[in-house]
Amino acid sequence: MKEGEKGMTYIEIVKEHFPFTSDNEADFILWEFTPYPLERDETTLRKFLSRFKRACDLKRKICIGCGKFMSMVWPDMCGKCVVDGRA
Repeated sequence: MKEGEKGMTYIEIVKEHFPFTSDNEADFILWEFTPYPLERDETTLRKFLSRFKRACDLKRKICIGCGKFMSMVWPDMCGKCVVDGRA
């Protein structure tokens, strides 16, 4: 796995937010809940990971298009991202 700016692998960055995950679970989180591999900026990935961590802690869903909490019940995206065509 490629490295971020600070010499950490992306899996290690995920494990900072989710310390009890396996490598396979961390890889799944990285690919499914962050804009990786399209966005490899460590700051952006950390932002998405902290939002996802908060959503998990609050037992809420987040939009896979923009990373914000979902206010409407869509499968994986908020209404704005569905209308904007991010699907």
